Amino acid sequence: MNYDIILSFTSWKGRIYDTSFLFVLLSMLTQKTTFKYKVVLVLSTDEFKNKEKDLPPKIVELNELCDWFEIIWTKENTKAYKKYFPTRRAYPNENICALDDDSPLHSDFVERFCKLLKDNPDKMIIGTDHFANNKSNTIRCVRFGAACFRPHSLYDLDERFGRNYFLDHDDEYFALLSVLAGAHSVRVDIHRYIQVDRFQQNHRLATVGQLRYNNLRSLWDKCFREHPELRDLYNKNKNIKN
Repeated sequence: MNYDIILSFTSWKGRIYDTSFLFVLLSMLTQKTTFKYKVVLVLSTDEFKNKEKDLPPKIVELNELCDWFEIIWTKENTKAYKKYFPTRRAYPNENICALDDDSPLHSDFVERFCKLLKDNPDKMIIGTDHFANNKSNTIRCVRFGAACFRPHSLYDLDERFGRNYFLDHDDEYFALLSVLAGAHSVRVDIHRYIQVDRFQQNHRLATVGQLRYNNLRSLWDKCFREHPELRDLYNKNKNIKN
């Protein structure tokens, strides 16, 4: 491993030009830590056809000045899924923390998350807005926050499979992949690590995703119906204790 952790996130034209995005990026680049880390921003050329020429000058400047900041370009715009999968392909042996582009990190986020990784060998670190009573190895309760995935902690399926069956519900897909891989996790209260705007997040989920969230069971059912081998593996692993 070359890094203790990689902070990976994505954005889109509706947010990247806003000053709030720059604030989030700076919160990642200015971490107070003794650990070695890198920040990766994944963007799509389907959306930013001229690459850096389409980005705010400040972001381009930071990319040139900070050797711990990298922009990865991927062609297809897989939306939230691209905050993890292109980075994993580029860094197959690193711990990758998938983050949102609207929640600034506390200045000690990297330091504390890396200590959690060190204290919990072979476990993912999952930042949740609330805690599930179920202690099995599922991260399905994640709706806000961060998810730090170790190498090989997610089953080897790509983002296209996820979008096909789980639409824009990347959290559901990560839940599936973690159970299929038999991964273990530690959950933490994300409000201790990130400035999560609960009103904005809840408003977005309620107005944009409510109809789809009401239909989540059917998404899982379709996936398992068309891939019974995944259903069988999921049922085998779902009760593994952390």
